[in-house]
Amino acid sequence: MQLVLSKLVEGVPLQPPELQDTFRSIMRGEIPESLVAALLVKFPAHGVSSAELTAAARVVREFIIPVAPKDELPLIDLCGTGGSSTHIFNVSTTASFVAAAAGCYVAKHGNRSISSCCGSADVLEAVGLNLKLNSAELAICLEEIGIAFMFTPMHRPALPTLNKIRKELAVRTVFNVLGPLTNPAGAKTQLVGVFDRSLIAVTAESLKALGSRRAFVVHGEEGLDEISISGRTFIAELRAGTITEFILHPHDLDIEVASLSAIQVNSIEQAKDVFMGVLHNELGPAKNIVLINAAAALYLSGKTESLIDGVRLAAQALESGSALRKYESLVAYTQRYTR
Repeated sequence: MQLVLSKLVEGVPLQPPELQDTFRSIMRGEIPESLVAALLVKFPAHGVSSAELTAAARVVREFIIPVAPKDELPLIDLCGTGGSSTHIFNVSTTASFVAAAAGCYVAKHGNRSISSCCGSADVLEAVGLNLKLNSAELAICLEEIGIAFMFTPMHRPALPTLNKIRKELAVRTVFNVLGPLTNPAGAKTQLVGVFDRSLIAVTAESLKALGSRRAFVVHGEEGLDEISISGRTFIAELRAGTITEFILHPHDLDIEVASLSAIQVNSIEQAKDVFMGVLHNELGPAKNIVLINAAAALYLSGKTESLIDGVRLAAQALESGSALRKYESLVAYTQRYTR
C-alpha cells in the first residue's frame, strides 16, 4: 500500500490489477485508517478515468450484500454523488416516490450525509422510515410496494470505518462517484447526478461498461447533482449501448426558472419539511424540480415517450395523492420490522 500511495503522490496511474487490489484491501478493512485516508485524498473524484472508475466499481460490487426480488423487476435508481455544495433538499429521494407512484419500480440507494447537512437516509429516517431492513425484507418490499430504500451500511460491511474516515476528511473522494454505480439490487436503469461536469462522460462510460441498459448522467451548471430548475443541465444519455449528450433547460419542459436559494435547506428538519410539502402537492420551486427529475425517471423507465409527458404524469401522481400514499405505504411496511 505504501508503494501504491507513492505512485499516487507522484501522479503515476495505477494499473488495473493494482487499483483493484487496493480497493479490495480497503473493503476488507485490511489497511490502517491513516493510510486509507491518505489513499482517498490522493485518489480524488476529479480526474478519475472511466476505466479506473469501472475497475473500482467492480470491486465494490463484489462486497455488496445484494437485494434480489423473486421476479426480475425493471428497477430504476435515482441517485446523486453528493458533494455538490448547493445545500438543496433531497430532490432525488422525493422524486423516487413520485416515480414509484406513477408506475416505476424504484430501488433507491443511499446513505447518511458525508459532506452536506442531510443525506437521503437522514431525511427518510426523519419522516418515519426504518432503515435497517435486511435484503430479504427489501426484496419483498420492492415486489409489494414498488419502492425500497437500501441503506448503504446494511449492504457494505466495510463501510462504517470508511464512512468515518470520509466524514473526518470532509472532501470529495472517488467513493462519491462509486455510490451510484453500486446499487445493491443491480438496477439497470439509472438517473445519476454528478457534482462536476467533467464526470458526466466518465460516469456514463462506466455505466455502459457495467451493463446498464438506460441512464441519464446529469449535472446542473450551478454545480448541482440533479436536473436543475435554475438554468441549464448537461446530460449524457445511455440508450441501446450508445451515449449521446444534450442540454436541457426548464423552459423546454414548461417549468418556471427559479433560483436554487428557493430550495436550499440548512438542517434535517428543514429537509423533512420540504420533502413532506412536495408530497402534499405544495406548489413552488421544490415541487417543480421534483417534477423534472421524476419525469426523467419515468422517461428512462419507458413510462412515457418524452420528458414533457413525464412531467405531466409526475404531476398527476402528486395531485392525486398517490405519491403521498406510496410514501405512507413504504413507512408502514418498514415499521413492521422494527427490532
